[in-house]
Amino acid sequence: MGKFSCCVPGCTNNWRNSPKKKFHTLPSDTKVRRLYEKLIRNENLKLNAQHTRICGDHFPDGERMCRTQLPSIFPWTATPEKRRVIEKHEVPSTTKKIRKGLEACELRSEDVFAEEIENNVSDNEVPVSENIDFVVCIDQACQTEDFRDLEDLKAKIETLNKEIEALNKENEDLKKNIRETNSKPKFDIEDYKSSDEDISFYTGFPNYDTLILCFDLLKEKAKNLCYSDKGTTHFDPSYNKPGSRRKLSVWQEFTMVLLRLRLGLFTKELADRFRVSVSTVSSVCRTWIMFMRKELEPIS
Repeated sequence: MGKFSCCVPGCTNNWRNSPKKKFHTLPSDTKVRRLYEKLIRNENLKLNAQHTRICGDHFPDGERMCRTQLPSIFPWTATPEKRRVIEKHEVPSTTKKIRKGLEACELRSEDVFAEEIENNVSDNEVPVSENIDFVVCIDQACQTEDFRDLEDLKAKIETLNKEIEALNKENEDLKKNIRETNSKPKFDIEDYKSSDEDISFYTGFPNYDTLILCFDLLKEKAKNLCYSDKGTTHFDPSYNKPGSRRKLSVWQEFTMVLLRLRLGLFTKELADRFRVSVSTVSSVCRTWIMFMRKELEPIS
């Protein structure tokens, strides 16, 4: 058995003088521990210490019957004394005088007892009432604290719900923007192939057939173009192109470069028309212009 002493102030029970008594640890439940702390009234009480014990004398049955049972017997609380019960005894009927005398005596006795009871309402009863009020106050305080905790949780939940609602709205706006962006058609020179005037305006070639003829001269080698940020270009068919896949087809790259050369469009405008990044436009245009010069210059 461990060497324990009761933590209640004024209680002298310990493992030496009361080896057969029960010494209970404080409950692990936080709320019940708070009640223990208030009831025990020990300023130096160590709630989390393993050796902190309370003896069974502070429970009505001499020991704690369950972990949530609160101690109720302390040196500062007194057990109420039993009041005397006034009993009436039947008096044998003798004569009317004797009966009246006895009745008068009995009435006086009752008055005396009543006065005695009123005057001798034990002061010891007051602490019991105070103790009951104290426990009720503790219970009300715990309920108030629980209510505040609940209100705080409700406020936090409401705040989180508002944040979730705002994020959902932002997400929907982003999805809408993506849908609108994807719904925009890319620039497609095919839409103008029936108009020689439009083909000439956008590409500089007199008609669509001439445009296709030029593209056919370049497309096979153009499939193997490797874009470089250093201003160099490769179009060796055996060259294994590194990096990510092309954002545009060879035909789209070809028409985009022609728009750049013919109309002098800025890279930002071309990026919007073909729905690619500005850096992609710059890389494609730089590589294609060097490539076309190398391929077409001997023909001219």
